[in-house]
Amino acid sequence: MFDLRILYAEDEDSIRELFERILKKFVKELFVASNGLEALNLYKEHQPDIIITDIRMPQMSGFEMAEIVRKENKLIPIIVLSAHNDTEFFLEAIKLGVVSFLVKPIDTNELIKALENVNEIVKLQKENKQKTKELEEALIKAKLAEKAKGDFLAAMSHEIRTPLNAILGFTELLRDVENKDLRDEYISIIESSGKNLLSIINDILDYSKIESGSFDIEPHPFEALEEFESVVELFAMKAYEKRIKLLSFIDPRIPKKIVGDSLRIKQILSNLISNAIKFTPEGKNIFINITPTHIAENRVNILFEVRDEGIGIAADKLETIFAPFAQADAGISRKFGGTGLGLSISSNLASMMGGKLSAQSKEGEGSRFWFELAFDILDPSVEKIDNKTIYIANLESCGATCLVFAKYFEALGIKWVETPKEADIIVYYEKIEDGFEDKKKILLTSDPFYSGKNVIRLPFSATKLKKALLNSSDDEDKEVKPIDKICAEDSFEILVAEDNKTNQKLIDALFKKHGYKAIIANNGEEAVEQFLLKRYPIVLLDIQMPKMNGIEAMRAIKQIDEKAQVIALTANANIGDKERFISEGFDGYLQKPINEKELFGLLGSYNETNRYFKELQESLGLDKSEIILLLEDFVFDAASEIALIKEAIASNELETVFELSHKIKGAAGNLRLEAVRKIAATLEKSAKKGENTNYMELLHLLEKEIAKINYKEF
Repeated sequence: MFDLRILYAEDEDSIRELFERILKKFVKELFVASNGLEALNLYKEHQPDIIITDIRMPQMSGFEMAEIVRKENKLIPIIVLSAHNDTEFFLEAIKLGVVSFLVKPIDTNELIKALENVNEIVKLQKENKQKTKELEEALIKAKLAEKAKGDFLAAMSHEIRTPLNAILGFTELLRDVENKDLRDEYISIIESSGKNLLSIINDILDYSKIESGSFDIEPHPFEALEEFESVVELFAMKAYEKRIKLLSFIDPRIPKKIVGDSLRIKQILSNLISNAIKFTPEGKNIFINITPTHIAENRVNILFEVRDEGIGIAADKLETIFAPFAQADAGISRKFGGTGLGLSISSNLASMMGGKLSAQSKEGEGSRFWFELAFDILDPSVEKIDNKTIYIANLESCGATCLVFAKYFEALGIKWVETPKEADIIVYYEKIEDGFEDKKKILLTSDPFYSGKNVIRLPFSATKLKKALLNSSDDEDKEVKPIDKICAEDSFEILVAEDNKTNQKLIDALFKKHGYKAIIANNGEEAVEQFLLKRYPIVLLDIQMPKMNGIEAMRAIKQIDEKAQVIALTANANIGDKERFISEGFDGYLQKPINEKELFGLLGSYNETNRYFKELQESLGLDKSEIILLLEDFVFDAASEIALIKEAIASNELETVFELSHKIKGAAGNLRLEAVRKIAATLEKSAKKGENTNYMELLHLLEKEIAKINYKEF
């Protein structure tokens, strides 16, 4: 059997019927014609691999038909059948490029041999055709890639230069500005441009890692509501500034702790919410919906959805919206900016986590983006508020805001009543009115600056609602306070190795601002020399430096003093860097550009420890090493005492609980461990009075507080 499609033309019925039966045994598909004109029509319709034709036929001879075919297809193999062994036909067949000339009556073996030869020719032609097609496709792809590269470089040149020009231009203007308000405005522009530039660079790096296959998803346990609520809260101010309502429903029925890559999920959500705010006009709404679609014993599927009432996307552009460097049109790029990489990165991340980012949109009416992911469940518990009834006072003016609020009622188990008399809590929208003074009142507001312990600001979250409704002692709104400067008498010098002069100036200015003194080393080798002269309590080391890099310098410093606190500074942003540097021997890790809050949070933590030792050294007359030994003994002794307390609680021996708690309280007090002392004192007091207290819960709190005493890091 030959993998051939054959056109066979013969005008004599008996010969045609015989050959038709023979050929059907050997070929894949056969088209049969009784004259040249019919054969030509069959060729045009079916485009066979080869032609087998008689010469003399009515209406059109085999040669006439073959000549017409040859003009269209110069490569198709043609086999001629003739009853006349005439030189004239041989010459004409050669002119037409006939591959075989078989004389009637045809020998079957000769026919099979001719078909074998033709089969090889057709096979080679198909292979060459495929290779030619592949080469053409490769050439097209190369040209498209070259064009994409050019477009990308042009786009990046514009996107990078725009914030860079603002940074350089306003920095230059600052030289001659004396007016404080104007100077602050310029600084704000520089800061905003810097963040924009960093975002562009991060997009490029992320896309590059995904394309090269070096981007990894890192699942880990995390608190679902806490992580999802925090990413939405980041956009509250941006939405408020644009007068957009950011309405979010993050279902409190999502299991408390799940396993997934929370960082990458937040990256997708951040991109979708940022785009929604960017493309939604003033006065419109954005809806964020994060809810479980299916919960099994150990698995949960969660839907992440962002809907906006923005400009929308044209139907013909929607198919390409997830392609890299794509935006709906060039005007969007000019008007709104952006690299065109965000959705492509988000789509890839969703796929890598087992989901798919999808989109629906109608031009002028808004867009909907969503994806669904599956997670393992570690803690299935959910948020719930029992025995609370709520009445909304001005429902008619609340609109979509109260509809979202009502969804939380249902999810949290709160009853929504129709009259204020039935309610425990009266809810107002934007303005609290007089009346119902005997009831607790809660205000819903879109104003992020409105403060108060019974205020719930957009975007809503189960955590905010729970705090306002239960109104515990910790419900007072916590404002973000500036990092406390340490007192001059407590300030200390910190060794910083950094080879970039601009960064040196920035670090020096930051440290002065917070009461620290930076001792600058220009490279790793110089840092080690400085440390030999003086044992600095903290050393910050840039990783990439001339002469001696940060890792080499850290090892040398640790050899001089293994207790030195050495922190890695790096401009790299690779996954796993922090773990890698800690495993190398560093005590901490900070990423450039330096986050002021992170840096001084780290230094402040060390400073608190420093003050703790200073206080103990003064009161007890002991040096640091002796205090560390005391802490070590305390932790080990407390562990055995807690084990005994557990046994005593189990057997209801409250006197033993009292004695052991008293012992822990006294030791903690001597070591100025105030948090431990307070819990132990509560446990001691309850046991002494024989109160009906949850002793195991108190003991658990005590264990957690003692576990925080990491004497090895002191």
